[in-house]
Amino acid sequence: MTFQSINQVKTKIVRRMNSGLNEIDWLYGVTTVGESSTWGLPEAGISLWAGESGVGKSRLAVELARVVARKGYVVLYLQNEVIKETFATWVKQDGGLMPNNLFVSDATKLSEQLRDIRASKAQLVIVDSINMVSEFNAGSDKNIKRVIEGYRQACKETGCHIIFISQLTKDGEARGSATLSHLVDIVFHLNKQGSSDLFSFTVGNKHRYGRTGDNFFSFWGHSAKGVVCCSDYSTEDELWCKTHGIPINPRIAQYIAAGAAFQAAQVEEERKEEAKFRRRNIYTGIARGVIQGVGSLLTMAGAAFAGLMTYEAFRDENKS
Repeated sequence: MTFQSINQVKTKIVRRMNSGLNEIDWLYGVTTVGESSTWGLPEAGISLWAGESGVGKSRLAVELARVVARKGYVVLYLQNEVIKETFATWVKQDGGLMPNNLFVSDATKLSEQLRDIRASKAQLVIVDSINMVSEFNAGSDKNIKRVIEGYRQACKETGCHIIFISQLTKDGEARGSATLSHLVDIVFHLNKQGSSDLFSFTVGNKHRYGRTGDNFFSFWGHSAKGVVCCSDYSTEDELWCKTHGIPINPRIAQYIAAGAAFQAAQVEEERKEEAKFRRRNIYTGIARGVIQGVGSLLTMAGAAFAGLMTYEAFRDENKS
């Protein structure tokens, strides 16, 4: 028997890792317990970063790995696309000291990667890229499911958060079929912004641990030392500001006020339209009643006229 009463199932709080990159933490979501709120990457979760080649996926992932490691978390970067020396150059190009808790592996076999995840006791794992894992092959549904199941089991055992970096196909889907997006917990899209050095980091249409919608994105730009955040949309979010004890961004406060006024005007307009509709229904009802009444009178008059004509014909016949 596999089913049980919902009252027998224990609830579980979603614990999160605060990365220190505000716009990233904001987009990943929040967990609130009592008066305490934590924003960031959900533990034991899997997210997918999908974007076209050269957009900045790896550079943003490196920046995240750097910041998270410097906060004291254990980070394992599974780098399958460049040699370790090149990756080390990327990590150290900001000139800052790196702690010993940022690890890199060039393993491409799933079994080796899962072994490294468990042995390193990593709290954040970045797979760059998932398309280069040997068992992924051409990205058939069967292979993808087997690969994701392996990572999912490692997540449950260690509590780490895993990020998959993936290329996009010409159709704008994560390379390897739509199955990949269905099997992860969160999907993010990275897109170039015209011919500039900017790119967007946007919540996709799947987020099991946070919010989705057109308003959840951030902008990043390339620099000589890596990538830098070029937006502060988190400060325009009332929930973010409330949990951080900071005032909401003044420009969005104006938008909210304007939006409230606009909404009030819309409500008033809807009330007027509803009143018009009701009056129109009343008038229509009256008109229908009059028409039906007149119709009934005409019917009665027609019947009376027919009766009269019948009577006249009967009388004439009797006279003759």
